[in-house]
Amino acid sequence: VGVFMLDRFGQVLKSNVLGRRLLGLGGESHRVDICGLLGLELTHILASEVQAEVDLDHPLAVVSRPFRVTGSDAGAVITVQDIRNRREMEAQVECIREEFFSMIRHELRKPLMTIERYLANPQAEVGEGESLNMARKAASDLGAMMDDMLLLTRLERDPMAIEDGREISLRFLLAGQDLAFREKAAGAGVQLQTVLPEVDVVFGGDERRLAQVLGNLLDNALKFTPEGGTVTLEGGGTSRWAWFAVTDTG
Repeated sequence: VGVFMLDRFGQVLKSNVLGRRLLGLGGESHRVDICGLLGLELTHILASEVQAEVDLDHPLAVVSRPFRVTGSDAGAVITVQDIRNRREMEAQVECIREEFFSMIRHELRKPLMTIERYLANPQAEVGEGESLNMARKAASDLGAMMDDMLLLTRLERDPMAIEDGREISLRFLLAGQDLAFREKAAGAGVQLQTVLPEVDVVFGGDERRLAQVLGNLLDNALKFTPEGGTVTLEGGGTSRWAWFAVTDTG
C-alpha cells in the first residue's frame, strides 16, 4: 500500500516508495498537489475519512483519514492501492453472473412450458393423467431450481451459511443417496453402483449441504448416462478428512 502523510495545507510531509511509484512521482513528491492529483478536497480529508476509486494510468483505491498529533494542527494520511486485479476479477464475475442467469432463464422455461402445455390442453397427446404427472414433475423441477437460486443468493450474502461441526457417518450419507436415487436410476435403465467404505468414516460438516452436493452430482450423472450405463458412488477417508466421488459412463 502506498502512503502519503499531508499537513493541514496539503503538503506532503512523508511518503513511501510504493506510493510515489503508483502515482508516477519521483523523489520530489513533497512539491506535488496530491489532493488535486487524486481529486480529493483538502477540507474534507482533514475533517473525516474519505474513500474513493481513481483512474490514473491504472485504477487505484484511495483511502484518506485525518490525524492529529498532540500539539500540532490536523493533517491527513492517504493510502493508495493498485486494484487492477480486483477490477479484472469483478469483470470476470460479472460475465459469469450473466452466463449463469442466461442459463437459468433457459432452464426455467422448460418446466414452465410443460405446465402451460398441460393447462392449455390437459387431454392432449398422452392423456389427462399422464399430462398431470408431467406437469407435477415440471413444477417440482421448477421448485428445485428456485431452491438452488435461493441457496446461491444466501451463500453470496454469507459464504459461511453452513452448519459445521455435526458428526456425519460417511456410510450413512452414501447409503441415503443410494436409496434416494435407486428408483430414478432403474427408470432410466442405468445401474447405480454404491461402494461403501469397509470402515466407516465419521467427520464434522453440514450433512444437509453435503447431501445436496451429492444429490446434484448423482442427478447430473444419471441425466447424461445413456441406458445400459453405470453410475458409481463411493467414498472413504480417515478420522481427519473424508472424500466422496461420483463417476459415470455418460
